[in-house]
Amino acid sequence: MFDILGHRDPEMTLNYILSDPDLQDEIRKIATETNMAISKSVVESASRNGGPAGPEVADLVQRVAARSAESEMGVDSMNEAAEILSMNGQVTMIKPGVLCTKTAKQHGPCTKKAGIPDIGNCSAGCSHRLEHAAASSDCVKAIERILTEISPPDHAMMRGWWQSQLVNQLRKFPAVRLRYLSDDRVRSALAGVDAAVLDSMTSTAEEHSGAVAA
Repeated sequence: MFDILGHRDPEMTLNYILSDPDLQDEIRKIATETNMAISKSVVESASRNGGPAGPEVADLVQRVAARSAESEMGVDSMNEAAEILSMNGQVTMIKPGVLCTKTAKQHGPCTKKAGIPDIGNCSAGCSHRLEHAAASSDCVKAIERILTEISPPDHAMMRGWWQSQLVNQLRKFPAVRLRYLSDDRVRSALAGVDAAVLDSMTSTAEEHSGAVAA
């Protein structure tokens, strides 16, 4: 709106919006439609999404499909799942490829209490964070770059920083994690990382492998 209206500063745009109830309604409508479109996209890729909230969304889709007695998600079931996920269009986009599924009544690390998510304080380990399947290719590119750039063992501080970046990327998508944990380059890069961290990633990768096999 700031760019479209050609205003000198954001405050001018905000005052303009607040002075026009019809414009406010139109903005809310567009925001709701956009968020519903995003939610439908998330539902369509439910089995391939990542992030801590990925399994919850996949479970939601399965429950909705089971209730409708459909072997595959139809249009009505997909719309229902998207509405539940987005709270009727109020899903929060953190950045392209990353969504927050926290409702205003839920607590989260970003706010420490119930309320609207603070997108500037989002953490990769938050249980409400969902990584859209479409971003998995970016995740792979990031991992490959890390494996190329990671510092040698004698540069402990920088190597530790690169290792934390690698762990964060591996945590995003179960399928990507399963693929890379058997890669000798990754095994070498993760040498010296806390055993508990490695065990948690290995166990979730094995769970994903079992789910795929089933």
